[in-house]
Amino acid sequence: MITGSKIRTMWMTPFYLFFGTLVIYVFQKEISKGNFKKFFVAFVFLFLLSPVAYGYISIAKIDKRTDYPGKEIANKVQAKWNNEFEDPINFVLGNEWNAGNLSYHLKSRPVWDGNVDKNKLETYNKFICIDEICVGNK
Repeated sequence: MITGSKIRTMWMTPFYLFFGTLVIYVFQKEISKGNFKKFFVAFVFLFLLSPVAYGYISIAKIDKRTDYPGKEIANKVQAKWNNEFEDPINFVLGNEWNAGNLSYHLKSRPVWDGNVDKNKLETYNKFICIDEICVGNK
């Protein structure tokens, strides 16, 4: 958040919890039982609204990232790699979402080495490209 780093949302949970605790600490003298009841009602409403909205979107929309068939794509890529090479896949090139997801699902857990670049590909020993993703062995 401060450095501009790309961080997965759930990894920020400890920071979100800290800010909530900080707000309660700063405003502890302002909190009374009457105000707490209003806060509690609003909190329960938002607490229930979030999973209901997420559930609706997950069920109703079929083109979300949560529906990405990463495991199937990884199996297809691994099968094609195994037909051509015996070495393990140790790098993935492509956009951060697709290549990162592929890296997560491949057994060898290759590292993401950035976007596909022709000059970069020429420095690798073995590689194959499928659609907009390349995998290989250095």
